[in-house]
Amino acid sequence: MMASATTVPLGPSATSPRLSAFTLVLPTLAPAQEYTLTTHATLRLGSLVSETATRLRVRKSLRQPTPTGGGIFDLTTLARVQTPAEGAERLTAELTPLLEALVLETDATGYLVRVRNLADLRQRWAGLLPGLRQKYRGDSDISPDLLAQLGEVLDEEETLVAVLRDSPEYSLLFPSLYGQPYSATVPVPGTASLARFVGEIDLPLRTETLLEAAPLAGGASLKVAGAVDASYRADEVRQALCRLTDQPNLDTRVAALHTADYVFGPSNTLLAARRHTRADIPGIMSRQLTVLLQIEEAPTSRPTINQL
Repeated sequence: MMASATTVPLGPSATSPRLSAFTLVLPTLAPAQEYTLTTHATLRLGSLVSETATRLRVRKSLRQPTPTGGGIFDLTTLARVQTPAEGAERLTAELTPLLEALVLETDATGYLVRVRNLADLRQRWAGLLPGLRQKYRGDSDISPDLLAQLGEVLDEEETLVAVLRDSPEYSLLFPSLYGQPYSATVPVPGTASLARFVGEIDLPLRTETLLEAAPLAGGASLKVAGAVDASYRADEVRQALCRLTDQPNLDTRVAALHTADYVFGPSNTLLAARRHTRADIPGIMSRQLTVLLQIEEAPTSRPTINQL
């Protein structure tokens, strides 16, 4: 029987159990889970508007716990569709075989720390590169320099790990939320980012996480709210935007809204998640990112929970 997405509420209902405190512990034994992630990104720069939508299906399975309380996970890409596929984004589909089977390690908080099968990825890239060079020869969007930069990401493991951590999909699949006690009254501080806010410059966010009433008995729901962090590199953003717009002395103060919701089951397994980030430099540019994660299960495995 085909698996289908199970809709899990991302907020409490009137009958949700109330929790005063809850500590997530990274599961040491868990069945493989399949997830569907839907991402929608919008960039507005002056009168120009760019939108992309991605639907990703993956299987995440715990291979083994680590001695330090972390985990080693197999992550398999089952399907990926992105629209529109224009410009350099045409390369995304070509790279699916590169990342279709990853072995990833996290620490005890769920934070990605290693790619365990990096040698395999380099071998796959070596097999893909000649065909990509031939296919995109003379292409103004996908240049030899761009292909070389992609190869350089695989040269340094920390660079690849950072790319995965910043990915909208992977950051939801591997939230760094475990090992920390949460309450409904005392927010837990943290950080997040909007990757490549302007060019290669990320927008840093400071966050606070609170415990909400659990939508499922024995589970927990966490709500994250964020705002621009003081480490925002306004001067660098100003320089980059001045080059893009050919306008000097731009005011690059940014207003941002960041929210995220996570639902965990009784075994601390991630069941659902949602992220929404919007950042505006008034009169100049705006970026929005929305990501929704849903677990997939066979229809007979348990009743469907309707979203609130």
